[in-house]
Amino acid sequence: MLPHDDRPVHGWHRRLFAAPEASSDMSLRAVVRLRWWGLAVQGAAVALFASFTASPVGLPILLALVGLGAASNLLIARWERSGAERVVGAVVLLDVVLLTGLLSLTGGPANPFSVLYLTYVMLAAIATRPAWTWTAVVLSSAGFGLLFFVSVPLPSELGGHHDHGEGQPYSAHLQGMWLAHTVTAVFIARFVGRLANALNRERESRAQTSRMLGLATLAAGAAHEIGNPLATIRVAASELAKELTTEGAAPETVRDLALIGDEVRRAHRVLEHMSVGAGELLGEGPVPTDLAAFIRATVDGLGSAAGNVAVAPMPGAQTVRWPLQAATQALTQLLRNAVEVSPAHAPVAVRVKVVDGTVDISIEDAGPGMNEATLARIGEPFFTTRPGRGQGLGVFIARSLVEHLGGWVAIDSAEGVGTVARVRLPQEVGV
Repeated sequence: MLPHDDRPVHGWHRRLFAAPEASSDMSLRAVVRLRWWGLAVQGAAVALFASFTASPVGLPILLALVGLGAASNLLIARWERSGAERVVGAVVLLDVVLLTGLLSLTGGPANPFSVLYLTYVMLAAIATRPAWTWTAVVLSSAGFGLLFFVSVPLPSELGGHHDHGEGQPYSAHLQGMWLAHTVTAVFIARFVGRLANALNRERESRAQTSRMLGLATLAAGAAHEIGNPLATIRVAASELAKELTTEGAAPETVRDLALIGDEVRRAHRVLEHMSVGAGELLGEGPVPTDLAAFIRATVDGLGSAAGNVAVAPMPGAQTVRWPLQAATQALTQLLRNAVEVSPAHAPVAVRVKVVDGTVDISIEDAGPGMNEATLARIGEPFFTTRPGRGQGLGVFIARSLVEHLGGWVAIDSAEGVGTVARVRLPQEVGV
């Protein structure tokens, strides 16, 4: 079964809804536009270089390198999908290699256009994950350093004497520029990448808030439109039950009317849960409570389905400080989903651990599991794998509430094996 940590598991597919290192999303069309501007600058620089030299060295190669960049841009321009991170990362690395080739034939480290290395590091930091960004940092620094050993000096009319012996102080200056480039690239990768991640999370949070407001409006409208008729039905059923009891009606009829009243009350509770699930936490604040007791009470709240849930023992007493209604609603949604897909002979396994002020809760079922295409849509409002048995809001509600409490939800699944929903929450919300 799945290990309960952050390591990738071969054969399993993971959907992580919210995490500290969310990547930025930039469309390929934006990257294509930026590359056209960069290629235009490179083409202008090559033309300027050729106009200042009587017999430019390697001009056909320079033109071929610029042409290769243009051809690659035409190729990726046909890629219609947004946020194809691997393509963006590969393109950035290709641009670093092409720029190294151009600089090596036009003065090497003495060419002032070596500053363009930093633009590619910046692009990687904004549009890709840290692995691509740091690869761009290393490759650009290595490419810049390689120019000191493999390059064609600038012609004398462009200051080429600075690359010879009498220009040794200037060579030290160029080496300092290489060191400054490397340091700057590291700072860009570190801080611009973090800023891009923060902006991306803020954008996702606003989109999530917008969807939640839509659900809140839907819940409020449903409560308003359905609440009054339900109250009327409950009162009428109660009065009818009293009258039939007085008249000596069949006990079965009276029980049916009592059942109607019970179902109406349950419908009222569902409406209340919809309001909470839509993000209206009813102003409740965090309350200290025993973690084991909270988990047990949440499982017991499933009613008859509680018997299909097995909670692993938790070592030691742990106290959490959570808004209990919101936390209970989030876990209930995930537990109910797991119970519904698991066979009766295979109870849902719940494991809880507390590490460094963080609570990890895993809910593991033995259902049919999901393929990558289905998992990619889990958490979308009104998307369900069980048509006719749900509204497709369970995971969305759980995710919304957990993120509101400062945590995140991850779903691991494999076809034919099962699904693990993992919830991570701070032990003390709001601290």
